[in-house]
Amino acid sequence: MAGAMESNEKNYPGKPGSRTLSAKPSKGLDEVLAHAQDETRRQLEDAIEKKKTTGRSLTDILRQDVDRDMFRRIWAFLEKPAEEKPGEPASPDARKMKDVLVEGGWMTSDEISTGDAAGQYDPAIGRALVDSGALTEDQLADALAEHGRSGAPVWRILVNRGLLAPKQIADARKYGSLKPSSTADDAALAEMLVKTGLVTEEQCRKAMAERKATGREVTQILIDSRVAAKTVLGLALAKEYGVPYVDLGQTRIDPAAVALLPEHLCEESRMLPIALAGDRVTVAMANPNDTAARDMFRMMVSKEVAPALAFDTDLLEALKREHARAPQAPAAGAPAASPLTRLKERLRGAAGSMQEMATMAGKMGVIDLVTSIIEGAINSRATDIHLEPQTYGLRVRYRIDGMLYDVMTLPEKMEEEIIARVKVLSNMDVTERRHPQDGHCSIEIGEKTYDMRAATLPTVLGEKMVLRMLNADEVFLGLRELGLEPEQFQAVEAAVARPYGMILVTGPIAAGKTSTLYAALSEIDIFTRNVVTIEDPVEYRLPGINQVEIDHRVDRTFANMLRAVLRQDANVMMVGEIRDEDTAAVAVRAAMTGHMVFSTLHANNAVGAIGALRHLGIPPYLITSAVHTVVAQRLVRKVCARCREPYTPDESLLRAAGLDPQEARRMIFYKAVGCKECYRTGYRGRTGIFEILSMDDAIKSMVLADAGHDEIVKAASEKGMMNLMQAGVKKVQEGAVTLEELLRVTTL
Repeated sequence: MAGAMESNEKNYPGKPGSRTLSAKPSKGLDEVLAHAQDETRRQLEDAIEKKKTTGRSLTDILRQDVDRDMFRRIWAFLEKPAEEKPGEPASPDARKMKDVLVEGGWMTSDEISTGDAAGQYDPAIGRALVDSGALTEDQLADALAEHGRSGAPVWRILVNRGLLAPKQIADARKYGSLKPSSTADDAALAEMLVKTGLVTEEQCRKAMAERKATGREVTQILIDSRVAAKTVLGLALAKEYGVPYVDLGQTRIDPAAVALLPEHLCEESRMLPIALAGDRVTVAMANPNDTAARDMFRMMVSKEVAPALAFDTDLLEALKREHARAPQAPAAGAPAASPLTRLKERLRGAAGSMQEMATMAGKMGVIDLVTSIIEGAINSRATDIHLEPQTYGLRVRYRIDGMLYDVMTLPEKMEEEIIARVKVLSNMDVTERRHPQDGHCSIEIGEKTYDMRAATLPTVLGEKMVLRMLNADEVFLGLRELGLEPEQFQAVEAAVARPYGMILVTGPIAAGKTSTLYAALSEIDIFTRNVVTIEDPVEYRLPGINQVEIDHRVDRTFANMLRAVLRQDANVMMVGEIRDEDTAAVAVRAAMTGHMVFSTLHANNAVGAIGALRHLGIPPYLITSAVHTVVAQRLVRKVCARCREPYTPDESLLRAAGLDPQEARRMIFYKAVGCKECYRTGYRGRTGIFEILSMDDAIKSMVLADAGHDEIVKAASEKGMMNLMQAGVKKVQEGAVTLEELLRVTTL
């Protein structure tokens, strides 16, 4: 609304900075009107007259004053390039009509694109959705028109109307295309068949008509009709795909390869692993160009995929045949079972409780599916698994490097079985669906043990579940591994070495505060000092350290436990979070009486921690006596080193990061692209950016004098404090972080 008001103000005659509106349409406007149909031209002319008399923007008038159907037609017209017509003005460079209006001063690019950034709409992705058969032209145009009128994101409109599932949109964004519908897939196949020279267009047309009537596969119809021999047709198509052809009826299939992926996922993706050689798996696919299916397979099993073409009918027959075979006992001297096989056996063995529901969840397909989802999360370095019931099925998402990504959508009929299976593993009550539950289990994969914390939430569509992957290797880091700049590392190292006082770590949820606290504790000598932590909950076991878990049901609060710890002859204390006045008061008193106290606080930056403590009732003289160091931090995704590409960022991005566009010309900036190593995200791994406030005498004096937040920030900066943006820019200069990612986490 504010943006619209600003646009309108700019266009009023007489206001400073307003445009001068001509009484006569410009040559560019003539060009646009000449190509418009009668009704569209009349609406545009009316809108132009309103613009002249009211000063409102042309885009705003079209969005607000034109009925929905007409707006859709006008917007579709403006998206099209000018057509060459005899005797009429034309656009030699085939510019869009919108571009002509922008050049003529009748619209601004900002007005046209209002709301597009929020919806992240990309016309190429919209085209991919239409080409795949997932949407019709009218459905997309109608959604775009609604977006133009309401400002609601295009993708949200499509999902709300039930036209697309989030997974379809996520795949289209990631790959620039979508798995085609059967109609679109058949059309592409027909074109490829004709290109081989083995089949004529007429033969293809007849085969497709028969497929429409009978549901049989086009290739099988051609083979049965003796239009082309099966092997010859397979080899010709495989050549077009650029992969080998396999006849699954004549090929020996490795049972170890088949066991890598559950039957349901193989059937849904029309793929079957047939040979395993080290870290490489040969996978028979009905569509070797299905990049999404290949990435899903690689994520699930953490192996390279070598695609091969197989006919769909052969593939389904082989799939049922191979999965129906009973597992063979390993021969003497055979290699030990794979980590996945050992995990399956362990999961199967956990189904002894809650017999009624365990029987349902203990079906072989569900066991394998849950196993694969868990192993896929481990292979892709996910920190969380989200199982979300939706109207179209069970949505499975992984949180990788802090961002959620759709992985698969499972049939609705499997929702209860999968949730029940995980409940059994986590020692939850499988019959309780009305109240939230928490659980925990441990799993061994290879040489590593992975702890998982499970939590359920009843929703109107069923139980939602989140599995937190508790990988100690990602948390137990040294100070040097956090991402601190050299001068920041020295400041933190000196602070941790002090005998008493308080170190606070601030930042939003999931900013890595716990990892920083654990890294600081790792510097403490546990052989000569008594270290106690108070956490909610205790997720990781720290050897040599006494850990206390909060339990509000028995009044085991942070403040109460902190008082108890003070009577335990503790040297060092870690308080998971200072949430209330009582905890803040006890923690400050502990820091002033010879204890070293580590804790976290919710504040946007380091100086903000002072205001947060004041808000919790701690007077300035106690803050300056207890707190000696404040660390503010954020986690940023590192750009994938294998696929990153240099580019020149827009000047607006440079200025937002505090960079001079002229000086930035000497820097090299990278953008995220996406490859198989980073699962098409463009990012791999995360690092921290930090802001360190050392409470020296000058800062303490300002706090005691009740100086404002901005005054303290300015004084600290003059003394050399590097803020979050400056620390992030250093990461950008090193080529580790993209400018867009830095602005994503630092812009408030």
